[in-house]
Amino acid sequence: MKDTATGQIGFPVLVAPTVALIAALLVFVPGIATAEGDSSWTMRPNSIHLSMSGPHRIVLNRLTVQQPNCWNLPPHTLPYGSEEANPYGVDEDADADNSTVRGQIGCFSGDDTFWINAVHWENTTFADDRSSGYGIAANGLVLGRDWMRGPSSRLGIAGGYDNPELRQRDGATRDRVTRDAVTNETRADHYHLGLYYQENFYGTELNCWIGYGHQEIDSRRYGYDDERARGQWYRGSTEGDTLISSVELGKITCYHGCFFVRPCIGVNMIHGWQYGFAEQATGNYGRLHYGRMHLEQTFLRVGASVQYEKDTWLRALLRIEYAYLMEGDPVAGSRARLIDKAGTPHVSLFGASVQRDFLTLGCGGQCSLGSNGSRYIYGDYDISMSSGRTVQAWTLGYIEKF
Repeated sequence: MKDTATGQIGFPVLVAPTVALIAALLVFVPGIATAEGDSSWTMRPNSIHLSMSGPHRIVLNRLTVQQPNCWNLPPHTLPYGSEEANPYGVDEDADADNSTVRGQIGCFSGDDTFWINAVHWENTTFADDRSSGYGIAANGLVLGRDWMRGPSSRLGIAGGYDNPELRQRDGATRDRVTRDAVTNETRADHYHLGLYYQENFYGTELNCWIGYGHQEIDSRRYGYDDERARGQWYRGSTEGDTLISSVELGKITCYHGCFFVRPCIGVNMIHGWQYGFAEQATGNYGRLHYGRMHLEQTFLRVGASVQYEKDTWLRALLRIEYAYLMEGDPVAGSRARLIDKAGTPHVSLFGASVQRDFLTLGCGGQCSLGSNGSRYIYGDYDISMSSGRTVQAWTLGYIEKF
């Protein structure tokens, strides 16, 4: 979904897009009695990032493109104002005080909508001198329904499912190979539901989201017991929960009746939890019990978009955004202990330090499927970049207006 890490999906970003934007690097955990240097242990603290995706970025990106940019703009800024630049054939003076006309000329502000989006997002994190690289990929579906609550307000509900999977090539870092390389995996079934709201105050646009997600998580790692010089697969299952909220404020300016520039500023607040679990294995050695994890993050986002509108049947948009982690940790931490060796102390597990900021570039648009302007197809693409990783999200959707 549009993240994007940026919980990052979008998943996008986000769909997929917000979750996808904040995944962390993996590290080795030194000083552990029977698994010193075994980087498979560190898959645990990174798995929380599978849980921190949601449809908030998908919703916000879709609203920016799909909603008309001329809602309730003062009359002189509407895409008409002279006989030559009056594609909608209205009398500006006669309608200057008519808020209904002013909000709907050349727009769809009176339409309720149903929409459905398919989303795919990928995170690629590269190996460094301490950590194996890993990748996260997910496919999902997001559905939404919204209603107009007045001439300039919209309230909606959205939810869906995605299946993020983390794959870590264990034992091979950028500078060395520690053991025979194997692939460890953590998979999740992620269900999410949220509410969104949009308000327009004479060209100043407010977009809000609050949503909850629940995850069912299965992991599989290959671990070694140095005393027996052998290895085996360790499996475990747990659950997680996510709470994501977002507030975004944008200012719309119209140029030449068809170009809309929208600088914006926003804040994302993300809380993720995963519960502890004990691993299972065929042999009674080397099993781990992991503790509960909790990760809190608050991001500040600033950016701008440029949208082109062709009458009422075509819209295309380009955007750029910078995000900075104002509060919280870039990576989660977990505690673990060996189950089968009495007296083994708990060990803290952490991901490697990652950049607290990233840059996102995106494009999107929608096109009418018929002459009546009630059915549209919608698409969006995001790429987020920071040191050592990239996150990409693709969205394709359908919009029905009522």
